[in-house]
Amino acid sequence: MEKLDSKYADRVDAIREQIQSSDHLQSYLEEETEQAFQALRDEFEPEIHALYTEVGEEKPLQLIDLEQHLLDEKFEGLYLPKILGYTVLRGDVNEQVKYRRPQDQFGLAVHALATHNNFEVLKNKTGQTLQIGFSLSSDIWVSNLIEHIENKRSRQYFENIRTNKIADEQERAVALKKYSRQFEGAPYHSAEFPETPEDLKSLYIPLQEFLLHRVSRFRNNESLIPYLADLLKNEKLYHLSEFWSIVFIVTNFFHLEGNDRELLRRLLNENRRNSPDFSEQYFNFLHSMHLAGIKFDANVDRNAAGLLDQDIQDDVSRYYQLADLIHTKGYMHEDTIEAVRSFYETNEGLSVINTTVRDTILGYFKGLLENLGESEYHDYFSMSRIFNTYMKIFSNEKFNQEVQGLNQQFIHKLLLKYNDKRGKDYQEIKKFVTAHFAELEYMKEKDITELFKTRRKKATT
Repeated sequence: MEKLDSKYADRVDAIREQIQSSDHLQSYLEEETEQAFQALRDEFEPEIHALYTEVGEEKPLQLIDLEQHLLDEKFEGLYLPKILGYTVLRGDVNEQVKYRRPQDQFGLAVHALATHNNFEVLKNKTGQTLQIGFSLSSDIWVSNLIEHIENKRSRQYFENIRTNKIADEQERAVALKKYSRQFEGAPYHSAEFPETPEDLKSLYIPLQEFLLHRVSRFRNNESLIPYLADLLKNEKLYHLSEFWSIVFIVTNFFHLEGNDRELLRRLLNENRRNSPDFSEQYFNFLHSMHLAGIKFDANVDRNAAGLLDQDIQDDVSRYYQLADLIHTKGYMHEDTIEAVRSFYETNEGLSVINTTVRDTILGYFKGLLENLGESEYHDYFSMSRIFNTYMKIFSNEKFNQEVQGLNQQFIHKLLLKYNDKRGKDYQEIKKFVTAHFAELEYMKEKDITELFKTRRKKATT
């Protein structure tokens, strides 16, 4: 946990003072109604949320300290239900949909709720959150938490929620996924950075997820660089595969400078020279990133390639030479197509390096069709054959299915916009699909016929 910057701490203090001198607080203390408390919420929670969002975006490692500031009794429980939700979702969940480690911050938030003077009004917005949090936690941890709550009314409330926890693993998974949608886009993610091999083993999964979340959602990750640099300097971790997975994330997605960049370069290239498994490990990493939906563009690949010693001729350097050609000339250029074909044929078809090449090309296809507007369908017609060209080069069933699905999705997208069957656009789309989709192996003829079939309306009696 990183201490809250003074500029943020000063704003926390200012908001707390404003709350205590607020007319809405005075009204609530006199009336003790939910309406009066809601007025207090409406006055201050937007400002608290703005501060929380700023810290989460710029200094995510300070979120834990910020939350502990906000749990102060003088904040009157404002924003406490949201903090509870953030602490629940921040937990590291295993395959059985249970926390791998106890969530101490969740426990602190529960204790703050249980002992709060405004418990009766606050609890009305916490039931679902507590049910999810208790269901993800171990029975022993929840029992111990509740036993230490002195207030009888609060303890009884938590006992009732515990008895209604979600016991079934599949139901927990569905409930957690549904619950998390309420917080999409909220920057509540944080992490701990390990110092010992034991720490890395236990913290690796949440740390990896945090780093990937940051590079996917946020441009400014400067506050993480000192921690990543310290991790790279920690020789006690060098023998662990988890360490190298973090190194590969830094290699691709973080921009180090000066001595830190030189250290990363040295670590990377020494491993390339000395480890016969380096290339396979690296391509397995790239493939796992593609599967996770992490986007690779020219900047990412050039950042990684710039760290490679060009005197070492291995599969990794060969791959980045090909990637540079793809980024420079484009995947539709004849030179690129021939280079991909030649590269692909020099490796075993099911090798992880060829899988990574397919991932790269598929990423371009997805980017094209996601960004191509419906009105640009003539451009789609002219370039659609390129998809089939790569299908033939790779001759890979999974790749073919992915490409077929992308093309079908784009046609369905067009037909949602151009749904007048007598219209010029609809007829042009139908003509193209009917003439080419079976030949290009994007759809079977019977499915094409079904796609454009006119459904007769049932006769009314």
